[in-house]
Amino acid sequence: MFFSRDVAEHLSKTAPQVREIVERGARWFTEAGLGPPTVYVPPAWAIGELSLRTFGETNYRWVETLTGIYSVRAKRFHRLPLVGFEADTAARARALGGLNRINHVLARATGRPLRVAIHPRDFDLLLARDLERMIDGQHEVVTLATLDRG
Repeated sequence: MFFSRDVAEHLSKTAPQVREIVERGARWFTEAGLGPPTVYVPPAWAIGELSLRTFGETNYRWVETLTGIYSVRAKRFHRLPLVGFEADTAARARALGGLNRINHVLARATGRPLRVAIHPRDFDLLLARDLERMIDGQHEVVTLATLDRG
């Protein structure tokens, strides 16, 4: 509840229950005519009891977590810093702002891409100016396929 505002439902599920959620999500995209998804982003980046290796039995190519991205085909985890802006209280804004600064420095120091998480309400929340500055800056865009080559 403290970390994710009750949206990390995978953490309260067994591995088979999480797998059903993952498969149901993939079916939804296909049934909606959008084609099968290639990236799975669990709620609050918390995969729960499901092993990343389990995704080898799915059509997903990548799984995003709080600390990076797992390449299902390459069976390789890429540690990548992350910034986010979903702060609805002053305490969360201070904590998230501090983590964002650390991860931005980490990305520069290591030469790794910086992942940017944007939620629909972020432009109305306390870190909206930080998000706008991030968008206005000059940043190279790196695709997930690039990670598999590197």
